[in-house]
Amino acid sequence: MALDADLIYCDDVRIEGNGKHLIIGVYQSDLILNDPLPVALGLTLYVRIWGLGVGRHAIEFKIDMPGGEEAKTDQGQLDLHLNVPMLSLPVGPIPVTISKLGPISTKITIDGELIHREFLLNVVSNKPNAT
Repeated sequence: MALDADLIYCDDVRIEGNGKHLIIGVYQSDLILNDPLPVALGLTLYVRIWGLGVGRHAIEFKIDMPGGEEAKTDQGQLDLHLNVPMLSLPVGPIPVTISKLGPISTKITIDGELIHREFLLNVVSNKPNAT
């Protein structure tokens, strides 16, 4: 199976005692800001990965902020002892500061292979004349 992934931007992921994941504050296509810029927040990624075999895997999440601002990176190692068809992985919260409106882009690299998609979240404001 080819390596693939998808991603949900959210506020938090909680894991219940029975192993179920509870995704809180899911962002659809927009992250709507009510406060003036800059805004500091914790951004959580809920990632599902297909095609990842047994063994140790390096994984990296690169988050590019609106306006080409400095990217945030989170990385780590996954040790899989069982072959599973899909792996669910909560990541974060990752502290970010948003100082401009526009798209947030996340790229996922696993074992040096960039996943072919770019995962976008558009930052908008409900305040007039926000930049």
